[in-house]
Amino acid sequence: MLSAIIINICISILIIIGIHYFWNYLKDNFTKKRTNDLVNTQIDKYKKIFIEIEEMKKGSQTSIFESSEEKEKLNDELAEYMNSVTQQIT
Repeated sequence: MLSAIIINICISILIIIGIHYFWNYLKDNFTKKRTNDLVNTQIDKYKKIFIEIEEMKKGSQTSIFESSEEKEKLNDELAEYMNSVTQQIT
């Protein structure tokens, strides 16, 4: 009886190990490995930002607004917001 339990335990362990190695085989051979390059992607983003800033300094983009009306509208909205904030404080 004790030997039957030991044999069942050994067979169970072998089945678990076999399934584990089979799963790793499937995972390694049939999935695409992805690596996230966190350093260089951030460096590329900062380079793009610096290039845009340099272009704006050179004058290729004189304004971020499409028209002066849009700029006035945003200034009015900002003034209204600032007035509402200052009224809440006092």
